[in-house]
Amino acid sequence: MAHFAKIDRTGTVVDVVVIDDEVLKNNEGNEVEQKGIDFLSELFGGAPQWDWKQTSYNAVKGQHRVQRPPDVNGDYIEPLFGSKSCLRKNYAAVGGKYDYERDAFIPPRHDATHVILDEAACHWECPYQSRQLTDNKGAPLPYADTSEYTVNANMNPKGWVWDEQKKTYIKVLAFEEQRVNYTYDNQQHMWVKQYY
Repeated sequence: MAHFAKIDRTGTVVDVVVIDDEVLKNNEGNEVEQKGIDFLSELFGGAPQWDWKQTSYNAVKGQHRVQRPPDVNGDYIEPLFGSKSCLRKNYAAVGGKYDYERDAFIPPRHDATHVILDEAACHWECPYQSRQLTDNKGAPLPYADTSEYTVNANMNPKGWVWDEQKKTYIKVLAFEEQRVNYTYDNQQHMWVKQYY
């Protein structure tokens, strides 16, 4: 079975559909993505309303996953990663984006300010870590780290925003979330910002 992502004008994945592999085959018996796109465009309506891109169920963080069958005892065997080229970095997720410049599916961002884009894997990663056991060079810490969170030195804590025109994520200066609350001041008869 072949999987295709239905993408809206903003680059957001709105659905993933499955079609028979036979639909993709040309006269020589080879699978051709464009045949699937043509089939789905005719079935659901195509550009300019929708864009279709093939996605692989086995694409995970820029690597192709091959699930091996259980061994002779029926025990689970870990999947193989990277044994062949990966189609568009990740399996398309509803609510995620298709990045046109990277030709990759990027999953939905689960936290707007506390994750960064790993550009090689096209996946959101958290740059913060807590309770470190070693320093940034791998040497044991001479004390017990009781901090809530620290920034992982291997990751660049830049901000990421979606560029609607280019349909890609771009780096911006790192930004910090500033919590604010509004309270009503009876003397001034107005709402006043209160930072905390």
